[in-house]
Amino acid sequence: MSTLIYYLRHAQSKPDPSVDTSNWPLSELGYQQAEKLADVLSISKFAKIYSSPYRRCLETIAPYCKKHSLTYQSVDELKERKLVASYNRKNYQEVHRKSWIYFSFALPGCESSKDAQKRIMTSLKDIAREHPGEKVLISGHGQLLALLLKHINPNFGFSDQRRLFNPDMKVFKVSADQITESQAPCALQSAVKEIAVPAVKF
Repeated sequence: MSTLIYYLRHAQSKPDPSVDTSNWPLSELGYQQAEKLADVLSISKFAKIYSSPYRRCLETIAPYCKKHSLTYQSVDELKERKLVASYNRKNYQEVHRKSWIYFSFALPGCESSKDAQKRIMTSLKDIAREHPGEKVLISGHGQLLALLLKHINPNFGFSDQRRLFNPDMKVFKVSADQITESQAPCALQSAVKEIAVPAVKF
């Protein structure tokens, strides 16, 4: 039995080279988007809410959870992949592009596209196993979302992932042996799109 996983990419964040990427906050616009999501996300009912432990993902769902007295579970396997040891915009962009050309490439102590893709796919299947036939919400990251889309459509490339939004939402049908993207009309996806903006190019 498949699980419907609503994968929400976080609201617009504010990259800050002076702090670890895990602690990047939302931007001023991002906080406004999160407040709007408090109502938008109520369009659907979820059996469980999961989130990356990174600050920008937690802040994205915080107003929703607070307004509706909901709880979430932070899952380390949902964290964003590490591309560089320390953030530098030019270096980050170069490494990011290379990681899409060479899927097994990774700098020392960092994670390749291949390994990150395997991690997020395993995490989704683990979550689906806990919620057969239910709907689940995940607050996660753009790179992992893009790698999921790459798994489903091998033609999905670097330029495609650069066109994702903040926030963004994709709905996946997940079973023990398969992950596919739902093509059914989704009011929640449409509502998220209305408050989204082009993603910040790190």
